[in-house]
Amino acid sequence: MEASPRLERERLLAEQTQSGQSIAEFCRVRGIDPQLLYEYRKRQASKQQVGGSFARVRTGTAVTLELPGSGIRISTALESLRAVLRELESK
Repeated sequence: MEASPRLERERLLAEQTQSGQSIAEFCRVRGIDPQLLYEYRKRQASKQQVGGSFARVRTGTAVTLELPGSGIRISTALESLRAVLRELESK
């Protein structure tokens, strides 16, 4: 079973940090475009700024998820929530 793109990004960032190598060196040794890791790091930092978690969840026949401080609000039918979360995880 393959890791999700999000898990793969997290794994690469953790490996690079633990290696003690610069991003450029880490990527050169592995044949990875350094811009990918810079982009992954930027996404990770962006998620941490937002808080990385949902502020409120209201249930019933619909669910509304709000990200604190971001102005992002997602409303969906309860039965569609899994598909919505899967899509968010892949970003």
